[in-house]
Amino acid sequence: MNTIINQILASVSNRKLKVGLRSSTIMLVILALLVTTMSVFATPTPGGSHPVAVGPVSSEHGFPVWYKDANGTRLELCLDGGLNPLCGYLPDSFDATQPVTVPGNFPSDGEAFYMLGNAIMDTNSNGGTAILVLAVEAAFSTSIVPGDQITFGRVRIWIDDLIDGANYKVTHPYGYDLFTADTGPGGTGRRSIRWVEDIGIGSPGDFTGVLNSRIGPFLKWDPAVLPAAPAGYIGDVGILHPVVGSPFNTNFFRVEGPAGSFTGSPSLCADPALGDDPVATDDCIQINDFSLMGKYATNAGVNATRATYTQSAADGGKLDVFASSEGGQAIEIVKGTGYGTTLLNSDGLGNYFGRIDFVGAPPAQLQVSNASDVPVETKTIPVTDKVTINQAIFDAELGTLTIEAVSSDTFNDPILTAGAYGDLASGQLVVSNIFVMPDQITVTSSKGGSDSASVDVIGNVSLAPLPLSAGITVPGGDVVPPTPPDTTLAFNVQQSHTIILDGTSSTGDIDSYLWEQVAGTPVTLTGANTATASFTSASSIDSVEFKLTVTRNAPSASDSKNVTINTLDIQPPVANAGADQLSVYAGNTVTLDGSASQLVSTYNWIQIVNVGDPIVTLAGANSARPTFTFPSYSGTLTFQLTVNNAGGSATDTVQVRAAVDTFSGLRVEFTRSKNTWRIVGNTSILGIPAGPGNEVRAYLGNYATEAEAIAANKFIGSSPVDATGAWAIRPSNVPANIRAVAGNRVTLFSLRGAYANSAVTIK
Repeated sequence: MNTIINQILASVSNRKLKVGLRSSTIMLVILALLVTTMSVFATPTPGGSHPVAVGPVSSEHGFPVWYKDANGTRLELCLDGGLNPLCGYLPDSFDATQPVTVPGNFPSDGEAFYMLGNAIMDTNSNGGTAILVLAVEAAFSTSIVPGDQITFGRVRIWIDDLIDGANYKVTHPYGYDLFTADTGPGGTGRRSIRWVEDIGIGSPGDFTGVLNSRIGPFLKWDPAVLPAAPAGYIGDVGILHPVVGSPFNTNFFRVEGPAGSFTGSPSLCADPALGDDPVATDDCIQINDFSLMGKYATNAGVNATRATYTQSAADGGKLDVFASSEGGQAIEIVKGTGYGTTLLNSDGLGNYFGRIDFVGAPPAQLQVSNASDVPVETKTIPVTDKVTINQAIFDAELGTLTIEAVSSDTFNDPILTAGAYGDLASGQLVVSNIFVMPDQITVTSSKGGSDSASVDVIGNVSLAPLPLSAGITVPGGDVVPPTPPDTTLAFNVQQSHTIILDGTSSTGDIDSYLWEQVAGTPVTLTGANTATASFTSASSIDSVEFKLTVTRNAPSASDSKNVTINTLDIQPPVANAGADQLSVYAGNTVTLDGSASQLVSTYNWIQIVNVGDPIVTLAGANSARPTFTFPSYSGTLTFQLTVNNAGGSATDTVQVRAAVDTFSGLRVEFTRSKNTWRIVGNTSILGIPAGPGNEVRAYLGNYATEAEAIAANKFIGSSPVDATGAWAIRPSNVPANIRAVAGNRVTLFSLRGAYANSAVTIK
């Protein structure tokens, strides 16, 4: 056992626990909780009884005072320290003799437990271990500050040195889980199963998620086995002991798998029927003793759920106070200005209420305490008036909203406000021109009270469904622009072709389609009762007309649209992508021109990308004259134009290439005494106004591309090119990274694609 503990201690950092021979198990349990795990094909079983209730939040540490299981057992946070080892804290973790506070006096690692159970056994004779951790834990989402508290129920399983890819069943007090072992990237087998299930982590301050975890009922030492658990605790974390509490009567930790999985383990199962092999005994290990930590809750806490007042000229002032806790508690209103300490009535089920008189103005807040707790738990709650909405009626026909509400304070007559709708006058508000509103209305009082109510809707008015609209397209047909006043939809199509009548552009809730021929030489319609119908066009010039009717069954509605189909002997189009452009400038906008094409209904341009070509973006690719920006590229780009009409399609291509920019008259010098560069020369593409504009950039080093040069961070400088093609780069006092030495070279790039690599003359 000590060897196993030492291995784990060597691999993880240690929480401040009381360490000794009796507490080595404590250390192992807590350490298992602190290391991140990963899931390995786990199949959890349904939970048992689960925790069933969560107590009030403690005013000391901000966590629930207790959690309760199905047996009625309540556990509080185990926060004993100093000389008491039952919660496992070293004296310097926090001062257990002083009240717990957040921040200030809470365990320094930010963790505490309502229940913590652990079982550990050797998987073989080589130091492999199987570890089970069961816990209800309190922690902090990010840091130990008020409002950051979280809780969760945890099941964690770590098992070493299993057979890679083999299936294993792990049984524990809260069910069983199935795994496929994984030796991990190192192939050593350590942590063949490394899995954790944390249930209940929600937003900080929401402690109800633990009730969905599998940790319930809480484990406790088996009372039939001596020694008995220490008074007030479910067990002693430093002593291994049998436990009870499993809802499945599986108060043990067992791992079953194929034969040979646990050779040399001292924890082999006595029953050979367990495990995969009915004869072998090295296919199962089991331990019945657990290290267990948990403290029975002695305090019940208190929730102050409501404090409202009524005040009138006739009756004076009264406070109505509601609270909750466990049954049988002494829940009191703490003495305040105008009222004394008062014991609340109880129904024996954990509900408490009291109505008391007060004198003068109502208090802004009051305190409710549980005098049965040691120390006494006290909660502060604001005191407000009680607002009651008597009616909230929305008349959808008239567009009016009527709200009626009252405050319990008729003496001070506080202002009642219905949000953005405004203030109530004499308890009523009527708002006009309202045709959409939320389902609930909230009325707030200037004395702090509020009430929300569902809105009742009246009025004989209903919204109509979206209208139906029939729509028709003819793929491949040429649209005939209407000649006013005639607005009939018409398409020209080619003779002896299959013509598609497409009604899928129709809108609304359509239950049926109907295509009918209403004029022209009769044709055979296929799919007349579908969204898309078809027919074969005549072999000569002709004109036919069809009607599409779309129908909705309930509520009944329909819409129709007519279309004329003109059958013509349509000549196919002629594509002309324009003349090749072989001297454009890199960085400039290029316009492709297909306007010389003939008989065109639609245009479609694409780039034909050859190996090494950069891909450009065509703007207006479905127009006659699309544009793009020519990249910094010395090769030729090819574009294809496809034109269509009802008679067919045609294609043509055009090539575009940048004008070649070249360097001449280069002079590259570096003067060491002044750390000065002199790099001058000419480019063939001129600067403005004689040319399109140009620029030269210089880099210290030998580079194939400018991207490579930029990445090297050796930029010397740049210069615009003038109207004669001349340029000069002359930086002085340059930094050390761009100072030349013997053998250096300089690489030059121009905006228009010129490239040169030159030796440096050192002066």
